[in-house]
Amino acid sequence: MNDKYLRQRGLVDQKKVANLKILVSGSSGGVSDLVVLLSQLGIGQQTGGISILIPSQQPDSVFWKLAFPEAKQWSDWERMDPTHRMAIASQESVKKNLFDYHLCLNPTETMENVNLYGYAHGPRAKVSRNPLSQTISNKEHVLTPAMRVVVAATMLQQMLNDVECLSKLKISDAWFTVTCRVESTNFEEVREYITGIDGTLVDVQLSSDGNATLARYRPLQQPDLNSFDFLSRTMNCSQPELSVSSDIGFVGWNETACLLDTSWTLSGNEVVVLGAGGLGSWSSPLLAQQMTEGALHVVDGDPVIELHNLNRQVLYNEQHLGSIKATTASQRLQEINGNNRIEHHFEYLNPHHLNFGNLDESDEEFDDLGIEPSQLFSALKNSSIYLACLDNMVARTILNEAAIQNGKLMINGATEALHGVVETFGQEGCMVCRYGNDAARSTEVISCTEEGVRPIASIVTSTAWVGAMMALLAMMNLHPSEDFQNFRSSWYEGEIESSSPTKPPWFNELCKYHI
Repeated sequence: MNDKYLRQRGLVDQKKVANLKILVSGSSGGVSDLVVLLSQLGIGQQTGGISILIPSQQPDSVFWKLAFPEAKQWSDWERMDPTHRMAIASQESVKKNLFDYHLCLNPTETMENVNLYGYAHGPRAKVSRNPLSQTISNKEHVLTPAMRVVVAATMLQQMLNDVECLSKLKISDAWFTVTCRVESTNFEEVREYITGIDGTLVDVQLSSDGNATLARYRPLQQPDLNSFDFLSRTMNCSQPELSVSSDIGFVGWNETACLLDTSWTLSGNEVVVLGAGGLGSWSSPLLAQQMTEGALHVVDGDPVIELHNLNRQVLYNEQHLGSIKATTASQRLQEINGNNRIEHHFEYLNPHHLNFGNLDESDEEFDDLGIEPSQLFSALKNSSIYLACLDNMVARTILNEAAIQNGKLMINGATEALHGVVETFGQEGCMVCRYGNDAARSTEVISCTEEGVRPIASIVTSTAWVGAMMALLAMMNLHPSEDFQNFRSSWYEGEIESSSPTKPPWFNELCKYHI
């Protein structure tokens, strides 16, 4: 099994997923987005495969262009990589129902043997086991590409439930490391040794005596949990299924009036995306696609792109391993829309970025930090919205403080395993008010960072849903007449719940006392 899927093996039965036969139908954009997400999950890695009913148009999705840049036609995709078992389905195979599951997103005609339908247009979306009697409007809407990803992620999560591919293990059970001493200082020999004992190498370093290598690795096979006293017990993590018919958009599907003007554009705006990892990888392309005559600032201090990033970070592939994340993200985003100014900032957000105007750019302090203050300082001042695609709470709180100081809106997103949350922070609330001081100031890293305090499982359904929702909220709050600043939505295994933001009962003070 490809090592890039190790992170999600604590959440899904990867072998079963790789053997699924999935059929995808619908509009060109709907098919494109579903195929990208299915590929990210690892469908078709063994005996399974992805088959499509060819829409009338060519592949049409910003994420298709990122994932399959060489596939300009559907036939190009079919021939691209035979190992992925990609195929164009015949009507006869559909009638015979030769597939494990049939997903249909934004259909333009009646389909047969469909397990799950999805509909997305503008601020409206619906997932249902039954087709809608209404047809999808062909009129383009600036929000449709992002909403389509939200729907696609929801559909795939429900599919994983239906085909019983979800794992019953917590990630602490399946995602652990073993440290051993290998009597060799040749790292290639160490790698071969680890591979030979059915493991994947995480980190290597010379032993203190310089005569051996300390190798940190993860077994590829799920261990016998009873033999590891430090691991948690197994847990049944099943949740209530998605309802048979569920509106998941910002406007109910049966609403006749469109909430936002279809002629509106994002021209002239600047947006800062803090973090070019899982969430930033899905939110920034959607923004780059729609923005013109503005600027998209991508900020990330991660030195290189690693293999374990690839199962959910659609901006990158195997060719980008070892490259600087912020730089690579900027280059790929520029390919999406050459009319948009893409700027990257290779640095981490820190408290120094809060003291706008109080720091001298020639201060030796900046030399020690390796920061070029004018770039990010200017980006934070000039941008309308900040997207917090970060991996720890204290960084979010620092960004929240920057947003309050500059009178901007912050959109916060976070995922952990099959759970995600998207919320806005305007001038009426702050991270401390909402989460309490201890949580808001926590430096615990819970992302995909290998050396983080708490490594977590990751899966593309959660990441894509939250990232696309963040882009949606950014675009909706850039609309000249609409305000969505008081917003919070959560996700768990495809179950979506929107609610009013809350705060701990013991925090009743005004934000100025906290930030």
